[in-house]
Amino acid sequence: KPIKMQQQTSTRADSSYLLPGEEIIYRVDQVKECICEIKGCPPREGSLILSNYQLIFVYKNEDVEETNTIPLFSITALESTEMGQTLEFYCKDLHYYRYKFQNESTEQMISKFNSCGVTEESLIDFVKAFKVRHQEEYGESLPDENILEREFTRQGIKKEKTWQISNINKSYELCSNYPDTLVFPSSMTDKEIAEAADYRSERRLPALTWFNPLSKSIICRSSQPFVGFLRYRNDSDIKLLNAIQATNPNHPLHIIDCRPLLSAMANTVKGAGTENPNLYNNCTIDHLGISNIHAMRDSLRGLIPLLKADNHNQYWLSSLEATGWLSHLSVVLSGAHKIATLVDIEKASVLIHCSDGWDRTSQLASLAQLLLDPFYRTVEGFIILIEKDWLAFGHRFMERSGHGQNDFWNNTRTSPIFLQWIECVWQIIQQFPFAFEFTESLLWYLLQKIYSCEYETFLFNSEKERKANLRGEAASCWDFIRSSKIAQTIRNPFYQPDDSVLLPEYNAKNLQFWSGYYVLFCHKHRKPSAHDINQKYKDVVGSYHKLQAQNESLAFSQKILEEQLAQEAERAKTLEEEAKMLQQKLSDVVEEMKRLKSDNQQLKAAHSATSDKIKNAEFIPLKYETEQEKGHHYFVTNLASSQMPPLALTQYVLEDYIPNSSSA
Repeated sequence: KPIKMQQQTSTRADSSYLLPGEEIIYRVDQVKECICEIKGCPPREGSLILSNYQLIFVYKNEDVEETNTIPLFSITALESTEMGQTLEFYCKDLHYYRYKFQNESTEQMISKFNSCGVTEESLIDFVKAFKVRHQEEYGESLPDENILEREFTRQGIKKEKTWQISNINKSYELCSNYPDTLVFPSSMTDKEIAEAADYRSERRLPALTWFNPLSKSIICRSSQPFVGFLRYRNDSDIKLLNAIQATNPNHPLHIIDCRPLLSAMANTVKGAGTENPNLYNNCTIDHLGISNIHAMRDSLRGLIPLLKADNHNQYWLSSLEATGWLSHLSVVLSGAHKIATLVDIEKASVLIHCSDGWDRTSQLASLAQLLLDPFYRTVEGFIILIEKDWLAFGHRFMERSGHGQNDFWNNTRTSPIFLQWIECVWQIIQQFPFAFEFTESLLWYLLQKIYSCEYETFLFNSEKERKANLRGEAASCWDFIRSSKIAQTIRNPFYQPDDSVLLPEYNAKNLQFWSGYYVLFCHKHRKPSAHDINQKYKDVVGSYHKLQAQNESLAFSQKILEEQLAQEAERAKTLEEEAKMLQQKLSDVVEEMKRLKSDNQQLKAAHSATSDKIKNAEFIPLKYETEQEKGHHYFVTNLASSQMPPLALTQYVLEDYIPNSSSA
């Protein structure tokens, strides 16, 4: 896991951290690595090893041997400080590393370092050797062929009769620093295309890079024309631009010259210059005023003293402004905003160029496409965008990155053009954090791999040169990015695919200083990376899913309990109704008992009175008139005055006064 950009960490048990063909030149033990900006953060202690390829710091982390490596090709200078006890290494990406020697002076290390010749040959040997390391960690590299043809097919070029995918540059004879696959208007013949190339610097004639199948608007790119003081013209160039405009006939063709007008006019001294829009059909021209590569290099170099750990200047922000770095970013973003507006809102076609068409042109063309096409905001789309508009269309990575060259900051061919573009992408991500499938971690990795020279992807100055010098003998950076180990660290968990066009704020007041990249911290104190945030997000999401599962289980249990409760409530309601009925019956029984008790009391009173009367009554023997019936009965006198019911009286008489009454 990289501690920061270029410094690479790996865990190994022995000296297997050396690459094939790598030899140890010098080793110093008991060295302290001081890479953190936080005051009081304890340094790590280990051994500093200088090899013919890398500077390697070996240390132990919880009894496990780990290494931090800095490729020699990325180091621009080293300086001895603190009475020769501290060695500071300055790198092309503005990072610097401090190592404190405890038992010896830094003089010997400096001497050995200066004896290591960093040449193009040693660079090629290194990148080939690193392929072994890449295959160990990420697997075999797979060839990625026909990228441009597949991309132009995705854009819908093959379905358009007005455009043709041409193989005229298959052998790189038309233009040595253009891709082998190009797109031109169908009306142009190969002869006319070759003649038009003669009119452009480095033969970089106008060619399509992006097409909108709905509006028919396009983005083309080229280099400056050979106009000169005498205002030369080229009929094939005029026909080519008119044919481009004719593919979107209802709208003008806007020529976007990235340079300031004065710079463009100054190039007429060299026989070049800028177009005369009056020579072309329905054509306009705008100058964006983006400074040249020298101004960008000097501006970035101004950041070096601001990034040192001991810089506590209270006027730091004023010093940052004085470098002009954010102002340059603002101008580049403004140009991309203008192009996106022309293409999206006005449905116009655009031709972009600077002087040679491989620096500012690559910046503007790729940024505009990033704003217009949501496909390029995915990981795979972003890879294709870089492959197409930076690598295939010939940005001079070898020269601009200073690979194999000495005196990086004073070399007139070096410039942080790609770094500046990457930072513009980062500024856009800050304004639209949900619009990109990837996080700034992808940008960190790309900048790391450009200056480390570990992969063939960003070596040499053109597609033709990479094929001629490496022939697939080195690993591709895209295999590294696509590997599952890295892919999970660059994915944006908050990504929301959106087809809308992005139009970012580009004023300097809306821009930020990219401290997450430029300011170096140790792993403990560094700003949380997107990978850290992503991992934290995954942990939170995992906890959320667990809680959600528990919630669903509880909801199911609650539903069952609610159903049981409803059943019990229904039972309670039934029991309540039954209780009311029983209560009513009980009330009726109580009332009946009261009535019976009252009747019983009356009967007892009557019985008592009747008993007394019977005792005092006169009995008259009476014979039945019939002969069949036998026996004597007694008639109770004064029966009418008795209060006892007749039946009860008769029963009483029979039981008490007549023997054998049951048979009577």
